Amino acid sequence: MKKSLITLFFLSSLIYANDINQELAELKSQTQKLIERINFLEQLQETKISKEIEVKVKEKFQNMPKSKGILELKNADTTLSIGGRVVIDIMQNSPSVGGGNSASDLSFVAGSIPINEDGENDQLNFSARDTRFWLKTRTPTDYGILQALVETDFAGSLGSERVVTPHQPRLRHAYININNFTIGQTFSTFMGVGNSDTLRSPVDVIHIRQPVLRWTKKLKKGNFHIALESPESTLTKSDGKRVAPDDDKLPDFIAKYVRKGRLGVGSISTIIRQIKNDKAVGDIKDNKIGSAVHIAGKIKTTGFDNFRFGFVYGNAVGRYAFWNAFNSANIDINGKISLNTMIGGHLAYQHWWSDKLRSNINYSSLESENNLNIVPSSVNKRLQSYHINLLWTPIENTQFGVEFIKALRELENGSEGELNRWFFNARYDF
Repeated sequence: MKKSLITLFFLSSLIYANDINQELAELKSQTQKLIERINFLEQLQETKISKEIEVKVKEKFQNMPKSKGILELKNADTTLSIGGRVVIDIMQNSPSVGGGNSASDLSFVAGSIPINEDGENDQLNFSARDTRFWLKTRTPTDYGILQALVETDFAGSLGSERVVTPHQPRLRHAYININNFTIGQTFSTFMGVGNSDTLRSPVDVIHIRQPVLRWTKKLKKGNFHIALESPESTLTKSDGKRVAPDDDKLPDFIAKYVRKGRLGVGSISTIIRQIKNDKAVGDIKDNKIGSAVHIAGKIKTTGFDNFRFGFVYGNAVGRYAFWNAFNSANIDINGKISLNTMIGGHLAYQHWWSDKLRSNINYSSLESENNLNIVPSSVNKRLQSYHINLLWTPIENTQFGVEFIKALRELENGSEGELNRWFFNARYDF
């Protein structure tokens, strides 16, 4: 009997141990499944968060302004665009403006046209100095899209043509733009819209790049700008020489309104400047406040054809017009300033022969009332230019053009000069 009880107890223990092992195995299996489920849910949550981040990044980028360029690099926050252009210019001047490899021969500087037929005819020059390179960035922020641009060209100091023709890099633009504010060096707010489509700018062009602080208000059919810009007074002394005192104390104030409509686009801008002399002649200090207005635009006619115009008037134009061909004021032997009133403008017509071939014809004039007591022989009184060209864009981002320019220069003493230029240009934007 005792032996039977021991056997029964032993068998019961074995059965109980087996049940425990089965329960442990089931518990272990369930635990493993639970761990796998937790890992799956964690991966799913991470994937969901990643997709949400990706969607948010895409949403930020999809509203960002596009930028032309040969390459775009992106990370989670910023897009970097790289681009520029390669240019070759060939010019034949009669007479030569400066001789040799001069900036006046390579560019169009009507204020340097030789007087009384001085200079050699049929001078040929080649140049690649208008080649450019730029970097742009676009970054979404809580305050809007932060954009930045740095651009250089090679129109700085000239090199020799003997072995190679080096040209020094030159800063064109360096600015940031965010939430309607532009800060840095770029085109002046005084410039207009609808400029002439010529290979070299006409003599009335308002064209300058300088440090600016500008606020822009976007409107339904245009925009409005207010800007403070870098000042610089250029004065004509009684001997005809230019002096730039570099003693300015107030920024140039500029306001511009741009209107876009069904028939075209137009702009009106005004400028107020302090022209200052701080002991440029003797120990005399003097200053004057001047102002000017600039109106420009483009009106559609038939097809892609259009009519372009510009008009500038005032006693504060000075260096803003045609590479400072005229100074803002005169300074007499007593150090007193008298402002120069300038008037100028252009009329142009653009005709499209086909979707790849167009022509432009342009007339422009710029004149200054210098109010000089003594008439130096070197002071410009009036400039005029005529342009006619043929521009061809056979494939995207390329242009080949030929242009004839006839320019006239008249001095305050009545002397005159004339320039005839044939200009060929080949350009590729990348």
